[in-house]
Amino acid sequence: MKPTSRLTLFFYCSLPLLSLAGCGGHSSTPLSITSGATQGSARFTILWPERSAPGRLIPLMANSIKVQVRDSTNTLRATQIVARPAEGNTSTVNFPALPTGTLGVVASAYPESNGTGVSLARGAGELVIRLNENTTLSLTMQSTITEVELVATPNPLKIGQIATLSLRARDGAGSLVLTSPTRWKFTSLKPNIARILPSGYELEGRNAGTTFVTATDEESGRSAQEALTVSPDIEYKVVPIFKPETAGGMDVMAVNNQGWVTGNLRSGTSRYPFLWKLRPDQSGGDFAPIDPYPGMTETFMDAINNAGVILGHATNATTAVFFLWENGIYTTLSSDFRGALDLSDTKQVVGYGTEGSVNYSLLAQGTTLTRLPLFGQSTAQGINAAGTVVGRSLLDLYNRGYRYQNSAISLLLPPAGFTSFQAEKINSKGSVLGTCYGSASGKTSMGIATGATVVALPTPEGMSYAIGTNIADNDLVVGCAVASGSVEFALRWRNGIVQNLNNLVPLGTTLIIIGEDVSDNGLILCSNESVYSDYLLIPL
Repeated sequence: MKPTSRLTLFFYCSLPLLSLAGCGGHSSTPLSITSGATQGSARFTILWPERSAPGRLIPLMANSIKVQVRDSTNTLRATQIVARPAEGNTSTVNFPALPTGTLGVVASAYPESNGTGVSLARGAGELVIRLNENTTLSLTMQSTITEVELVATPNPLKIGQIATLSLRARDGAGSLVLTSPTRWKFTSLKPNIARILPSGYELEGRNAGTTFVTATDEESGRSAQEALTVSPDIEYKVVPIFKPETAGGMDVMAVNNQGWVTGNLRSGTSRYPFLWKLRPDQSGGDFAPIDPYPGMTETFMDAINNAGVILGHATNATTAVFFLWENGIYTTLSSDFRGALDLSDTKQVVGYGTEGSVNYSLLAQGTTLTRLPLFGQSTAQGINAAGTVVGRSLLDLYNRGYRYQNSAISLLLPPAGFTSFQAEKINSKGSVLGTCYGSASGKTSMGIATGATVVALPTPEGMSYAIGTNIADNDLVVGCAVASGSVEFALRWRNGIVQNLNNLVPLGTTLIIIGEDVSDNGLILCSNESVYSDYLLIPL
């Protein structure tokens, strides 16, 4: 319901003063009228509200009120213009010789002190003057604003850019109506897309998408709405990876520098391997079917190197085997592996074996197995082209990251505020990606070690923590953000800055939830499992 302002006139035939009361429990404007027997005189006393008052009978921009009194024939019997005083908040004006009977009263508020300009508010009512009776008239002043125009400049705007909001209020004749800048309230339907800044007349682009900005005049209740688009900083071409029609679902797992993607197709409870190859013109890609591992129920592809060799595992009801796949041929890895997690371009494989209840780190080169010289529980997680291995080892009840190079182990200690660091991936430069944990604080963060020092990566605003999946040769990291246990969107970290991947692709792309993998040269594999959408992002 549109708010209005009430102008109340009290008539006393024998008293010298009448009051004009305000509306809604806010500021009031007392108005008094006195009268004689057949003619009366009127004195209007207007109490102007404080200019900072939260609500008012008179618009904040009003500097005068024009009061007109007419008889039953619409003959103007009296008119007075009451200017807002320079000091104080009381104005008085006299109306001599008003006749008894029914009179019409019209009050209008104007921006100029002489009663000129476009009327800001107007009200009308009847005043019946009787001898020896007190008459009260409630007169409602309504804003003359009939239309509000809201403009955001620029629109669209980019992420991090500031847009300015401007307003134009008009009456029924199309004339501009002055309004108070402090009486407008601005809201954004999706503040995660664009948020209103404290100034009220500015908003900041935060994420790619479209929101609706609403401006409401708190005096008149009139409002306007503007659709505002925040454009992405497009840095990637998006190539969809469409699953075959015969497959019930698809899980993309890894990508290499050639744009070859491997993963698994789902059919009921079964899993079948696939290889998808990006076309030379980057217009799309083609599936190359892979026969499942012989004698096993399910075959899973887990990683792919830049030569197109795939690391995976196959299972049946009682057994699991780990293998390398190359040009249609499966090579089974040593049965010492209880988990095979990464491979290098020279087909070195890292993972872990088990001795009793203790896991130990394993490195395989062909048929040669190396048990890394670590004490207690440990797992080898990643390996680069130079053969440097990273992983985690349980020491003093906490996981410690480690780097294995030239037959020597060096530990990667967690940064301040964290008790554990688990090293998980390493690129060709030797930069290590891992996860930092704080046992007391419960804090979780991604971390990068470019030498012996681990640096925690920033977590996006409003998110509980973030997960990193891989690191490219230029130290670009991909992963996803998590809030309240739910994965929200895919992320990219670069040069210490965290960005939502959805802000770096064209608008209209289905929401990218998980950054599954990144190749050494920066190709990003992404997915949204809830709508079965998978993409390869190619840097522009």
